[in-house]
Amino acid sequence: MTESVLADKATAREMACQELVRQARAIELIHAGERSALPQIRDLMIEFVARHAQLLDPDDFELPVAHSRFHKLVEGGEVPYGFYLGVTRPGKEAAPHMHGLWGITVGISGREINHFWRRTDDGSAPGRAALEHLGSTEVALGTGMTLAGDEIHSTETLGDEPSWMLHLYERPFSGFPSLLFFHPERGTVRKLPAHAAKTIRG
Repeated sequence: MTESVLADKATAREMACQELVRQARAIELIHAGERSALPQIRDLMIEFVARHAQLLDPDDFELPVAHSRFHKLVEGGEVPYGFYLGVTRPGKEAAPHMHGLWGITVGISGREINHFWRRTDDGSAPGRAALEHLGSTEVALGTGMTLAGDEIHSTETLGDEPSWMLHLYERPFSGFPSLLFFHPERGTVRKLPAHAAKTIRG
């Protein structure tokens, strides 16, 4: 593929992603920021993957050297979201964590399972937390999941192939609040700095 063709493809991808973000913002505004907007935005993103498969070709995005890598599609600007294409190697896990803002993941290729958790303690004991497992959702091509800012999830990439996922967040990584990171077996919780979002992923 020539450099001019690659440049044209990158320009088309950027324009399509910017339009997706604008449409997502419009949906959020109609719902006045309520979590009821998230399933509709998820469905918009699933349709986006189906319509723009050629712009999301995994061959155009480098694999991570280690566990996972995020490729920026849209960050901030007119709409203050963070829109990324995440690539994760098989077996990569992220322990239960809470972002403190909403996020949506939809599949392009590969499989990822999301487990959802509920905190059952009152938070009065510093560094301690009890979690209850609520269920799980597998994300692959044609499916997705939503996460409100106060929800807790953990992730794992399934199978023998990397997972390629679209991630839309309420803010870019640079605007993330501190994350809460849980260890259910030990009954502990700790606060991680905002930049840990790119490491934890999900």
